[in-house]
Amino acid sequence: MRLRQGWTKGVLRRAMNGIVPSEVIWCRDKVGFETPEQDWLRQWINLGLCIFEDQAKSGLYLDLQSVREKLVKWSQNKPDLPLWRWINLEIWLRVWKAV
Repeated sequence: MRLRQGWTKGVLRRAMNGIVPSEVIWCRDKVGFETPEQDWLRQWINLGLCIFEDQAKSGLYLDLQSVREKLVKWSQNKPDLPLWRWINLEIWLRVWKAV
């Protein structure tokens, strides 16, 4: 049902027949949605926001001094994906008061 005659998402494509234009439904060059994490990280760093102070909840899991050093390094170069994960960890811990 997921793959039929070389087409993926056959059930979804047939379900949308008559609702979505055929050229969209049967398009072979579909691409996934890519989020601009690098831009978001660069903007976050450029704002000078530092949620990784000594009292950061993620300090239980991360070496905060190392994180801050990497922030300085990344502010001069290309941010790396671990920063995105670290930010999300800190925000999750704050929202859910997990620590």
